[in-house]
Amino acid sequence: MFLRFVTHRRFHIGIIMAECQQSYSIKYYNGLFSTAAVALLTLMLNVNNLYLGFHEIAQILIGNRLIQSGRKTVLEYNTKKQGEADVVSYLFGRPFFVWEIKPDNYAGANSARAQIVKYTKGTGLIPGFVMSTMNIRVFDFLTMRIRFLRGGIALYSFFIGNRHVTNAQLADIINLSVVVSILMLGCIIGVTIIEDIVSGGVGIINDVPTVMAGTATVVYLFQNVSTYFANAA
Repeated sequence: MFLRFVTHRRFHIGIIMAECQQSYSIKYYNGLFSTAAVALLTLMLNVNNLYLGFHEIAQILIGNRLIQSGRKTVLEYNTKKQGEADVVSYLFGRPFFVWEIKPDNYAGANSARAQIVKYTKGTGLIPGFVMSTMNIRVFDFLTMRIRFLRGGIALYSFFIGNRHVTNAQLADIINLSVVVSILMLGCIIGVTIIEDIVSGGVGIINDVPTVMAGTATVVYLFQNVSTYFANAA
């Protein structure tokens, strides 16, 4: 099984970001990162466009379900003829099923339906099958719901407790927390680099555990700060 992100950003830093997404997504699929950690890292990489971050979290979660069921899966699959499809799963060794992900509303469903028609035109792909609804606790305070319609359509929405929140409302709640998380994780990585310089590179053997522990700390603080803003909203 494998996962591959092909960046749809048009500047070179996007390539680096896509490689980061690929790296931590694989760690998530292998059980090395929690759902909260992979979700926060996705938001941090998309701090200038949290809506894209929401979309990519849904991609990762759907990819995880397919991969854990034993299906080879690719995110941002290049159809070569019709652009990049959100999620493609293989059958008999070749790309076969395709899903399009959108926010769970009328416009999102219609847009997804049109995209699926595009992605299945002359590509050999067929619309993805219907899966059971996913209710994933992304953070302590937040649940992502992903429901599937016939025709390869996947629609996501967010809930704080039993209260539905729109993408715009959620972005307002977590925006400051994401920025603070970036600064905190940056400091942790910076200190690790300085340690390596001072120790002549000896400290590098501890870098991965240090960064993973730092990520867990940042996730903990993010969830607490975001929960405060969520309750105040």
